[in-house]
Order: sequence, then structure tokens, then C-alpha cells
Amino acid sequence: HPSIHRNLALLKSPEGAELVDSLCYSFQVAQPTTGALVELETGGADIPVTTENRRDFADRYARMLLVDSVRTALLSFCKGARFCLGVDKPAFELCTEEDLELLICGTRELGDFRDLEAVAGDVNGDDPSH
Repeated sequence: HPSIHRNLALLKSPEGAELVDSLCYSFQVAQPTTGALVELETGGADIPVTTENRRDFADRYARMLLVDSVRTALLSFCKGARFCLGVDKPAFELCTEEDLELLICGTRELGDFRDLEAVAGDVNGDDPSH
């Protein structure tokens, strides 16, 4: 979310050092999509965010949002992708970000639908004019 990025960047900046005491943050935060309280480190509810640890807080918060909160779904996706694609782990790790995007999303170019119609079959036996 752009506002979270802006706020974390501000917190890490020199200007953030001036603001941190007025924010009353701790290392316990609400997960934005569920509202569940998450400790960014053990005992986080009792650890105030200070000028000295504000960068650590911002880094841990970003990691919670971008990695930890989606870990289970991402691992399940990877397991399914490896199964469906018939790709073993070492080969899968050779994929670049662009390769993975192409495998997941397909091409951005729609191409010619006549090519698709020529090779696609209709499992319901419907007339092609439908």
C-alpha cells in the first residue's frame, strides 16, 4: 500500500527521528488486512519504537507485510506450481522474476484468438457460434 510505504520511508528518514516519540508505536502492530495483532519481535508490545530502533521497526514491519504474512500462501503456490509445471526445485530456482511472471500471468499480448479457437476444444459440445 502506498501510504504504508510513505510512512515507513518517513520513519526511516532524518525527519522521522523528530516524529518517532509523538507516534507512541511499539513493536506490536495490526496486520492491515486482518487487524490481527502481530509482534515484530518477542515481547514487541512492550518495546517502544525509539529514535534508535525506528529503522529496525520499519524493516521488520515491511518484512511482516511482504514476506511473513504471505509465507503460507506463497509456499502453497510454489508447491502447486512445481507440481503442475513438472519442475523440480533446482530447475525452479533457475527461473528469473520475468520467467515466473510469464508462467503465472501469461503474456501481456492477447494475440490472435483465431489461433486459440483452432486448437481449443469444447468439452460441452456447444456450437462454436455461442
